[in-house]
Amino acid sequence: MNVSACTHGLLAKSVWTGVVAIAATLGLGCSDAEGEFNDFIERSAKILPADAGNDVAGDAGNDVTGDAGDCPKVTQADVASGYYFTLSAVIVPTKPFVVDGTVTIDEAANTVSFSFQPLRADDKTTPVGAPILGGPFPIQPDGSFEGDFGNISMDGAANPISGSELATELVLKGAPGGWCGASEFVCGDVEGIASKPLKDLDLKGSTFTMQKLSAPGVYPEPVINCAGKP
Repeated sequence: MNVSACTHGLLAKSVWTGVVAIAATLGLGCSDAEGEFNDFIERSAKILPADAGNDVAGDAGNDVTGDAGDCPKVTQADVASGYYFTLSAVIVPTKPFVVDGTVTIDEAANTVSFSFQPLRADDKTTPVGAPILGGPFPIQPDGSFEGDFGNISMDGAANPISGSELATELVLKGAPGGWCGASEFVCGDVEGIASKPLKDLDLKGSTFTMQKLSAPGVYPEPVINCAGKP
């Protein structure tokens, strides 16, 4: 079943029983996002067990491996155009941090590494501050991954919530189906404890997405979770 990028789609938690619920009309505009979300949904539905009642970006600790045949290995050519990365913090989920992401795949080791260049919050396109580096992180047979970046910082101009410098631990838990084949759309959960601007803020419940770019510097509309919510 296809989910249109011209419709406002929220996937029901029972989607992995074979039912995709469309809640309202999604104003993302007609773009390549339709194919990205559809491909991600189809990959994940094949990989996750039929009785999985969790969200697609559920606990990365679950033993969900699926059939490797449903998840072709991603290559460096698949990710060469880069990604538009968003981080939706649980404190204000509708104001995501946006980042230009360079991805490196070690095809022999089946690992993924990242260089995330924060973008200004006001225009969502201008680079600001130093890049955030992470990896290499193992890619699991189902296309999921867990990336512990340790302690990272981000320039205040990239902070859409307060405009203040951000300092936090950062762990990305990518959902099954993400790093499979063309890998047009990757998403999952975020964990960590922030120390600036709010001390001891638990990021559990935050989410991230990565949308493949059609060309470097050409950014789509940001979406904040695996359901493609804007």
